[in-house]
Amino acid sequence: LNRQPVPLPADSASWPTIDLMVPTYNEDLGVVKPTIYAALGIDWPKEKVNIYILDDGNRPEFRAFAAEVGVKYIARPTHEHAKAGNINNALKQATGE
Repeated sequence: LNRQPVPLPADSASWPTIDLMVPTYNEDLGVVKPTIYAALGIDWPKEKVNIYILDDGNRPEFRAFAAEVGVKYIARPTHEHAKAGNINNALKQATGE
């Protein structure tokens, strides 16, 4: 906590690609939408951000919303290990650094 942050290189092309994952199961889409909109507004080069909705509910309206706003959608056929399983499944498919 006492460390100074390392400054990023001036050229954003060398910045890492990041993955933002929003796991959901029983949440209403009205609860998830503001989170996704906030993630879309992150101050990071857009080509270096992957945003995922991790929908353990396999809901068509979540898939449609993801497509509408341009984020990735991942759903699992089973729900083993709850949220941890949902995140671990997505990590296998993630492309960020």
